[in-house]
Amino acid sequence: MIMKIYIASPLGFSESGRLFLKEKIKPMLSELGFEILDPWEGIENLSEEEINKGELSYGERLKIGKRNEEALNKAEAVLAILDGPDVDSGTSAEIGYAYAKGKIIMGYRSDLRKSGEDMVNLQIETFIIESGGKITRSLDELRKNLEVLTQHHKNIKRSIS
Repeated sequence: MIMKIYIASPLGFSESGRLFLKEKIKPMLSELGFEILDPWEGIENLSEEEINKGELSYGERLKIGKRNEEALNKAEAVLAILDGPDVDSGTSAEIGYAYAKGKIIMGYRSDLRKSGEDMVNLQIETFIIESGGKITRSLDELRKNLEVLTQHHKNIKRSIS
């Protein structure tokens, strides 16, 4: 059975972020056999200007938030992109929600800047570690941790069958 993973990130807000998501993160997840739940899909019809200037109506914002909640509920794991001077507020909310729902959370932080008390905010780090996940600093390390996660998932599914 394919493992569903939700990508919690601010990557859709910038051209460089969208490129990184499209050319690095999603291909790696696909190669590892994940079913990707990407909250940035489906809002391509909204212009960057509409999103960044807050020109979305209350109803549109609520619809996007509800769709993201439903995707998080379907996911078995979350990949949280933790880059930035502080972890993005939406990503932080998704991490908290995922932790409360018992999802495994894998964090990825390539940003060289210090954030929070150490690498990231203490609460973010706690939720990730306590979920059974890890925080990694390189794509190679992230790939290895995700491979372990998929293998563990396959073993659990086999033992249930």
